[in-house]
Amino acid sequence: LWLHEHKDDRPRLLMIGNDKDHTVPALVSKEAAQRLRRSKAVVDYKEFAERPHFTARAPGWEKVADHALDWANRHTGASADGEAPATA
Repeated sequence: LWLHEHKDDRPRLLMIGNDKDHTVPALVSKEAAQRLRRSKAVVDYKEFAERPHFTARAPGWEKVADHALDWANRHTGASADGEAPATA
């Protein structure tokens, strides 16, 4: 995956690092997030402790998924139950 670090109109991006990831160390994910923040686009970084690379299969994966879903909902205006916000 290649993202232009100066592209201001890039969609919002959440980068996730896991401190026990030996395939893509958290330091690499964090550095990528820092580089992508050079643009005006929204780039957030979250690091999880005691998480391996394949976090979706490891115990406690729900915490990571919940964080990603909450982040996406905050940036799209959706509610936690997936419903669009009410309009007047």
